[in-house]
Amino acid sequence: MDDDAYVRALEEALRMVGAFEEVAPGRFDVRIDPPGYGGGLVTVLVTPEEWAQVLAWSAGDDYDLYVSELVASRDADEVFLVFHDGDLVRSTREQLPPVHSRVYARYAAARPHRRRPSEPVGGWYAFPPDDER
Repeated sequence: MDDDAYVRALEEALRMVGAFEEVAPGRFDVRIDPPGYGGGLVTVLVTPEEWAQVLAWSAGDDYDLYVSELVASRDADEVFLVFHDGDLVRSTREQLPPVHSRVYARYAAARPHRRRPSEPVGGWYAFPPDDER
């Protein structure tokens, strides 16, 4: 896939969430209705190269549902989706590293750990352990 195809795939995913506008390269403002908790403006910060990594490691073919879930399950103060460690993550700020709301921190502490692509999985592998060879 070339950069244009990745941008089209990202735009398709954002369209599922709400009306959006690319305000700068790699910066999309998404308006979610109704405003208020869960609604309002969400800023997505991801380049075509980063989006390619998200598709490869996290979203796969269900990228539209993946982005919808990220936006829908965020806390009201997590108004940014930023690229970090091979994935899109919710954040209360656009600078890295991402910062989650206190509500998310309590929720994350109560659920099992989700491995990031860059985290080791108990050993060295010639290919990613999730690879179906």
